[in-house]
Order: sequence, then C-alpha cells, then structure tokens
Amino acid sequence: MISEQSDDHWAKCSLDQVTVGAQPSEPCYPITLQDVLERSNMAQAWKRVRSNKGAAGTDGRSIEETAEYLQTQWPVIRDALLSGRYTPAPTRVVYIPKLGGGERMLGIPCVVDRLIQ
Repeated sequence: MISEQSDDHWAKCSLDQVTVGAQPSEPCYPITLQDVLERSNMAQAWKRVRSNKGAAGTDGRSIEETAEYLQTQWPVIRDALLSGRYTPAPTRVVYIPKLGGGERMLGIPCVVDRLIQ
C-alpha cells in the first residue's frame, strides 16, 4: 500500500512509477531546478516552443524576438529562477468563439514563460 511507504521513497520516484504502482528498479532521485535549467534540457524545451509557434504574450515579443532577447537575458532569467525571484509575466487574454455560441477565454503566456513551463 502506498500509505505504508515512506514519504521520502515516493518523493524520489517518477510520477509514472507512483501512478502505475511499479517499484523502481533502481533508486529514484529528485530532480533539482538546476537540473531542469541545464543547457541541453532548455535547448529541447526551446525546440518545442519554436515548433508550436503561437502568438506573442503581453510583452509583445514574437518567437524570433524572444530568441534575440534570450541571447543576452537568459543568464539573468536563470539566476532569478534559481534564487526564487522570477515572476512570470501576466498572460494575454483572448476570447475565441465556441461552436455552439459564446466565447472561451484563452490565456497566452509570453514566449519566455512558455519556455520556462
């Protein structure tokens, strides 16, 4: 039973291992924010953001403009994330029509915040 396992054990396991109920074949270790922000991981995240395209957020920056912005500002953003000082920008709200009438609210985050997500 899950309740019989220590909290520490479950904190070290991936979501799949916990939800499927499988025991890890080797110990799981927590992933730190520093691990998440490693260059290779962020490069992979950037590829996803670029491929999804999407509109600019409240900062008005397109994906191309954000790429230029990140060339100089990424170290500052990364430091803010690691120190707990980062605050996401407000999302841009757009209303899109529903098929049956009415509208659905859609929040569009800035490209930088999409990358961080």
